[in-house]
Amino acid sequence: MAKKVITILEEAEGVVIEIRTNGRSVKYECEDLDEAFEVLPHLDELQAGE
Repeated sequence: MAKKVITILEEAEGVVIEIRTNGRSVKYECEDLDEAFEVLPHLDELQAGE
């Protein structure tokens, strides 16, 4: 399994989850931290859908 780096950034407009793996970077935008924490367990599903 590839190593993943997950960064959660809280910004004025909302929260950004960035996933970096093997030179690839994907970002997901959420409205707030609560939504971001709900999304975290499903990141593999989100990445598979892309």
